[in-house]
Amino acid sequence: MNPLGFLDFGLLDFLETLIIAGALVGVYRWIRGTYAIRAGVGILFLLLINFIIRLFGFTTIDFILSAILDVGILAVFIIFQPEIRGLLYRIGQNPSIRLFGGKSSTEQVIDEVINAVKHMSTEYIGALIVFAPPSGALNYDNTGTQLDSVVKQKLLVSIFRKESPLHDGAVIIRNNRITAAGCFLSLSENPNLSKSLGTRHRAAIGMSENNNMFVIVVSEETGRISVAQNGNLISGLSIQRLRKEMESSFSLTKFKEEVAFSAPQTEMNLK
Repeated sequence: MNPLGFLDFGLLDFLETLIIAGALVGVYRWIRGTYAIRAGVGILFLLLINFIIRLFGFTTIDFILSAILDVGILAVFIIFQPEIRGLLYRIGQNPSIRLFGGKSSTEQVIDEVINAVKHMSTEYIGALIVFAPPSGALNYDNTGTQLDSVVKQKLLVSIFRKESPLHDGAVIIRNNRITAAGCFLSLSENPNLSKSLGTRHRAAIGMSENNNMFVIVVSEETGRISVAQNGNLISGLSIQRLRKEMESSFSLTKFKEEVAFSAPQTEMNLK
């Protein structure tokens, strides 16, 4: 330890201070812009009041506040439950951590969907797969058959086979699970869309226009793969391009250059 002036402050103390400061900055960035920041300010205010009360020696008030603060840790976990859950999820999605834990659940879902789409495209099996956000005002799950299933290639293919009673509707994937199948979606009302676009593709565009959803379509007639996002339809994707679009949309990777492809942007005579 190397004292600095009258303070016994050495290198270890300096590193400890940096760690605490970094943790406080990280917590602030984590809760900034959410209601949790107000709750955090309230907790800090109580701690300040408790310090002042102890400083002046108000024993009774100190006892009451100490009793309240004794359950403060549990209260913090209850108040910040959504933020803590989101933080743990982001930590689990960190690429450096996944090196030791295998693929993340999102990557596994992408693999299963990619394999299913590849098979359905080869076999000319029409499909409509919607990746919905964790929560939202518009819940199309209720228009179909409720499920709570792991995303698997065989399950997706079996749902969209003509023999299945659910093949005409859409599959909804939410929180990396299949939540519903056979769902009926609103069609796009964009007057500029090509009249050759069929119901599946119009429904895909409609879902992506205002609902922040990523939608995959497989044409029953041509086997072509399309993606709808932000009201735009990209058609004729290869499996490799589809994977890149999914990874980019789900923020697993970032691409610095556009991938060139020669497929047409719309399909003709689609169902």
